[in-house]
Amino acid sequence: MKVTLKPQGSAQFLATLPALTGFIAHESLVAVFFSGKRSIGSFRLDLPADGDLVRAREFADLVVDTLCRVPGCTGVVPVVYCDRAVGDSTKLPYSLLWSLLEECLSDSELDVLDACCVAGDGWGSYLDADLPAGGRDLAEIEQNPMRLDAMMAVEREIVDLEAMSELPPRDTALAAETSKALAERLDGLPESLRLHETIQTLGLDLEALIRHASLGVPPPGSDRTESVDRLLDFCTVARLDIVREIFLVGLAFGPEALGLAAQESQHTRVRHTNLASVAYRLKNTLAELVLRGVPAAPPDRERMRSAVHVLQRCCAAADPAVRADLAAMMAWLWWAIGIGSVAERLLVQVLDHDPDHGLAGVFADLCCGFGAPAWLVEQSSTSESAV
Repeated sequence: MKVTLKPQGSAQFLATLPALTGFIAHESLVAVFFSGKRSIGSFRLDLPADGDLVRAREFADLVVDTLCRVPGCTGVVPVVYCDRAVGDSTKLPYSLLWSLLEECLSDSELDVLDACCVAGDGWGSYLDADLPAGGRDLAEIEQNPMRLDAMMAVEREIVDLEAMSELPPRDTALAAETSKALAERLDGLPESLRLHETIQTLGLDLEALIRHASLGVPPPGSDRTESVDRLLDFCTVARLDIVREIFLVGLAFGPEALGLAAQESQHTRVRHTNLASVAYRLKNTLAELVLRGVPAAPPDRERMRSAVHVLQRCCAAADPAVRADLAAMMAWLWWAIGIGSVAERLLVQVLDHDPDHGLAGVFADLCCGFGAPAWLVEQSSTSESAV
């Protein structure tokens, strides 16, 4: 969605930022990049330790290198979000980082349109020579009418990155019911089946599940049987490694990509009790079909956001092993959306529970080590952001 907002000054710009980026940042640097006077995207990085000169210099180099790879980018507004206080000082937190970033930007062809810090007790611009002691009042941002205007304009959920990193509490009764039904279903599945045979044997309709993921899964109620069956299907997909991989491709890129992934992998054998080969499979399916850009179009972020909420609700009805699988799937989806920090936090939870979790281990390398997905950097104009 293309949105036209014309903030006047730093406070109005900062007021629009959660709606513009789609998230609420914590302990982060958010870089909003521009083509002329029009914002064309943003990305977010965890802040390095304040005062760590070596790490701060590496961080500044990374930010500017990323910006220089964005087609059409002519200018940038870096914004630091931190809990540190300005106190009585006229110097904003992370001033060392800003000085290094300013130095790197001066060597590039990018214009610095502004550079701000939103701290725990105040805010200010690093370019403001008249910044008062203690910074400026946060109410100028938080109560700014432009904030509501921006939220109404984009009509998109604003994600709190910390909240989205948390898994829901388990529904013990429903989890026991789902776990028993899932065990009965998978125990009767021969391990030697190939992908297409597995899907046929289980009666899985992956396209239908993707449609349901786009709409949301209703909680068990008057239609309890249908709801539990659908939850069971999602949990089944989560437990079957190669099925899970092509399902993620379909969630991101749609039915055509799902069909391509299924066709390429139709003779791959499914081993739901042996994940030793998952790294090989990811390398030769998701890495080829997604990370290396085989799908021609960018992913459908709204469908992936909806799918994340569905998988979260499935987590509440799953035993610990299946919760780990679902969380790893959510991690990949958040990374594909462009919110890698949530992906990292989810993967840490999975690996804390099961250090040998094959899918999470591979995703930790692919999702976190790979940086932002290529399709986020390569898009020339978007109202979304890479995180």
